[in-house]
Amino acid sequence: MHQPRLLLLGFGALNRQVAARLQDRFDILAVSRTPQQPEGVAHYALDLEQDALDALPVDIDVAIYCLTPSAFTPEGYEAIYVKSLQRVLNRLRSGSIKRLLFVSSTSVYGQENDEWVDEDSATEPASFSGATLLQAEVLLADADIATTVVRFSGIYGAGRTRLLQQALDGQVALSGPSGYTNRIHEQDAVGVLCHLAELTMAKPLQPYYLASDCEPVRMHEVAQWIREQACSRVECAPEAAPAQQKRRAGSKRCANQRLLASGFQFSYPTFREGYGEMIEAYIAQNSQANTKA
Repeated sequence: MHQPRLLLLGFGALNRQVAARLQDRFDILAVSRTPQQPEGVAHYALDLEQDALDALPVDIDVAIYCLTPSAFTPEGYEAIYVKSLQRVLNRLRSGSIKRLLFVSSTSVYGQENDEWVDEDSATEPASFSGATLLQAEVLLADADIATTVVRFSGIYGAGRTRLLQQALDGQVALSGPSGYTNRIHEQDAVGVLCHLAELTMAKPLQPYYLASDCEPVRMHEVAQWIREQACSRVECAPEAAPAQQKRRAGSKRCANQRLLASGFQFSYPTFREGYGEMIEAYIAQNSQANTKA
């Protein structure tokens, strides 16, 4: 039986793992600037911003648009999320695609007073990155093909250890008030994309999904918990004086009920499962380094 075809637009950390998970259920095609030869994947070296897109496959069932701008600037974001996206949409409309999944961000929300937000909440971003992603979402809403936007909160896990290191280094306040942080483990972010890609083949999707774990939490509570778990086992820096600590701007709480209602199950439903695993890896790594020393 013919397998459905999945086109991965961008072949970075998330889409590479999507390809690995879905190879037995889809024929995988991938596009990125750099020539690659991934096993089991038909790869096309294309610059979606500049190259002619005649070679971009259109006889596909599902596509996932997951690209990273070359620079964290308004120009860098516009190039990837507006200009390149429009070119891709123009190309795909001539084919057989059932749905395009687009990786967006909760930065499209501007709420900052601990409000709950969901897919129907007002989108009034405060940053250029959020504003550009919202511009992309408008393009998708007006497209001639079916699209679904996945708004991810902060992705952590694997090599994304910034908050863990900051907590151990005493750079995060251990007492309130602090804003809410919303996170999703990298493995769950990959899982969401796989889940929605497969679901597309069975039934229509909603136009928007907010992808965040099940427990928004205040930043100082995360830092406290990390230090409680780790600092009796590895050396931690003293808590910095309040004036030296970095403060987090804004605060909202992301609701994931629509994603859960679609049948998705989290492997890391709260920060504790994810950071607990990362702490164990950190301790093992430090223990190994000390043994070698």
